[in-house]
Order: sequence, then structure tokens, then C-alpha cells
Amino acid sequence: MTLRRALLPLLALPLTALLAFHRAPVALQIKLFTFAPKSVTVALGDTLVVTNADDAEHTVTFGTPEKKDTRLTGVVLGKGGSATVVATAPGTYAFYCERHPFMTGTLTVTKP
Repeated sequence: MTLRRALLPLLALPLTALLAFHRAPVALQIKLFTFAPKSVTVALGDTLVVTNADDAEHTVTFGTPEKKDTRLTGVVLGKGGSATVVATAPGTYAFYCERHPFMTGTLTVTKP
């Protein structure tokens, strides 16, 4: 396959889709028993990297303590640990720490 033929499918993509391939990950930090920032907005296809800066172990669980969302449940992060989430569907998603349910946040995924 020639280089020209390999690049042709890329020419059909909108510019925003091409730029999405080069977007930096969005950071979410756990520090002092809080998610910072508490609300995060990312575009569809973006990557969210959650990093634990606390000495305590934490989880990142989508949903609420009363009703877990099974798409991402109970990823345990020790000090310095991180988890990566790719935004695959537009919407607003609550998340919390299972070990410390007072720790809550919101992820909003928008269309690019």
C-alpha cells in the first residue's frame, strides 16, 4: 500500500477528529481526601488520568454509593497510583471513592 493510499482515509475525517488524536490527557488528582477538580469536562475520545497523591488508598467508582455504575467500579489506587479512563459516550457521570463515600465528583463528556 502506498503512503498516499494509506493517508486517504484521514483526509475524510473532520479537522476536530484529527486534532483529537493529539489531545493531551486530562488530569484528575486525589489529594487531601478530595477529587481535584471536583468537576471535570472532557471531549468524547479524550483520556482522563486519575492520580492518587494521598497516603491512603482510594477508589474511582462511577455512580453513587447507592447505585454503582458497572462501567468502572472500584479501581483501587495506592499512593502514586493512577488509572486511565477514555471518554466513550457523551453525558454526565457521577463518581466517588468507595472507601470514603464523601469523596465525590462529576465527569462531563461533550461531543467535540
